[in-house]
Amino acid sequence: LANNAAKFTEIGSVTISLSFKRRSEELIDFDFAVTDTGIGIKKLDLDRLFRSFQQVDSKRNRNVEGTGLGLAISQRLLRLMNGKIFVESEYEKGSTFSFTVPQRVVDPAPSVVIGDPGRIRVFAHFKKDILAAHLEKDLDCFGIGMTRFADIREVQKTMDDEKGSDAEIYVFMAESCFGRDENLFLKAHPEVTGVLVLDFYSGVKSDLPNLKIMRKPIYTMNLGLLFNHQELLYSAQENELAEFDYTAPDAKALIVDDNAINVTVAVGLMEPLGMQIDSALSGKSAIEKISERKYDLIFMDHMMPEMDGVETTRIIRRLYPDYEDVPILALTANAVDGTKEMFLEEGMNDFIPKPIELRTLISKIKQWLPADKIRKGVPKKKRISPESAEEERLEIGDLDTDYALKLLGGKKLYFSVLSDYYAAIQQKSEKIKALEEQGNWPEYTVEVHALKSASRQIGAMALADLAAEMEKAGNAQDEELIRAHTGEMLWMYLAYEPIIRPFVEIKEPTGQEKSSKGDASKEMLLTAFINCREALEDLDMDRIEGFVEELKQYEYTSESRKYLSDLVGAAEEYDIDACEQVITRWEDFLLGKIKMGGYDG
Repeated sequence: LANNAAKFTEIGSVTISLSFKRRSEELIDFDFAVTDTGIGIKKLDLDRLFRSFQQVDSKRNRNVEGTGLGLAISQRLLRLMNGKIFVESEYEKGSTFSFTVPQRVVDPAPSVVIGDPGRIRVFAHFKKDILAAHLEKDLDCFGIGMTRFADIREVQKTMDDEKGSDAEIYVFMAESCFGRDENLFLKAHPEVTGVLVLDFYSGVKSDLPNLKIMRKPIYTMNLGLLFNHQELLYSAQENELAEFDYTAPDAKALIVDDNAINVTVAVGLMEPLGMQIDSALSGKSAIEKISERKYDLIFMDHMMPEMDGVETTRIIRRLYPDYEDVPILALTANAVDGTKEMFLEEGMNDFIPKPIELRTLISKIKQWLPADKIRKGVPKKKRISPESAEEERLEIGDLDTDYALKLLGGKKLYFSVLSDYYAAIQQKSEKIKALEEQGNWPEYTVEVHALKSASRQIGAMALADLAAEMEKAGNAQDEELIRAHTGEMLWMYLAYEPIIRPFVEIKEPTGQEKSSKGDASKEMLLTAFINCREALEDLDMDRIEGFVEELKQYEYTSESRKYLSDLVGAAEEYDIDACEQVITRWEDFLLGKIKMGGYDG
């Protein structure tokens, strides 16, 4: 039921709730409910839900995987346990699937008992009402009230009013609500217990002795431990030690991904482990790499143009006996039911979902690297402290930088990824537009898939969601939907260029401190473009690379330097079409046919 709710809920929430009704001293009915704010079900379709091999509203849900067996099997299982299943739904607003199953009471004693709940005062600062409501409900089970506040001074005032009482004060705060003022308050009041509520994989750490870390979801068991002054389960330190306890300086890894941003992310996240990392931007390049060097681990992008990850894996397994036992882990943004089994059938060992999350990546590396490559010891990692929480927050347009920083582990990698994202905007947007105009839906789908993943990495969530819709449309070859929304998607994409520009360093394309051939003249460049086009027509990438290296030796105006930067990126990705497009735009600019403002979109 939870899987279904997640599949059909794009916006809002999925809530799993549990309660019971007592039949007798020894028997209760357990009541479970899964409520979502998803697409809902038409009344006419409700009767078909529990039939085998039935999926309602199949036209609208054509991109959602499933056999139509799950609900039918669930209903039969519940009947075997003397239970029942129910459904309530409003079309376009959401659904609640619930079931009741009888259970015998083995021990009537409460699992958690609070010593003196009457002394406990709880204050809470959460931006999300649903989290506050859940905490309030759990506290109510203990007979403890809760007061929400928006400013820590409200807590101070209440404490002043209750001065002299023996109350135990707990201040619960979401990570996004904990800043400098809250930190100073806890320092000034060591008798108050602060409780920082974090996402399960968040990496925040504090030296404040009176600040406790509690991870979502909040359990009554952990609340009981907290109020009884016992050690919490799933503490920050316990989670860190469980995962970040090794380095692998002797291990060799290959990252295969056609999206340079994804490569930057993976390399940055793996940096603390000290691994020897190579990258390949295509399946063909990956084959060349493994022919020259033996790797201990391969990360393989699932969707790539020309030769995708599955095809590349098949070639490696079939033609390279030395790689028979080398683990290959798929990188995929389409992790749904059956994904792992599909990759296993194709010769891969496991998969890592995109956007790549630090803890998942580190855990998978530890699982699949040969034991002799693992060295015990905690790598050096940057951690966000409460004292620097204010400084860590970034405001860049509508980008969800909090999400992106948590995903990538720090500012350094985030700005590196942001820079790569910025550099590709013009080239990638033109490529997507050209593929749409050509009606080349397979390649269009690959490109918007990459845009979805890259946009999530930097926190461009609305653009990522729209790209995900276009990817679904591309898979379904829904030309009408693609034509209707591609323009909107590219407008959103191009709009980020001026927003991001002030936050990224536009690097000199030359790797040298000073150019050796003086200023690049218009005449020299126009002649060079003729020679480069000949190389492009012959698909001679060696000549193109030589041409780019030659251009790097000159000095440029800021406008031409941007064109050169894009040309370097296109050549590095062996993208013939993109090289041609950059040269054409650069040539038009030099001849006065376009202004730089037009280049900026």
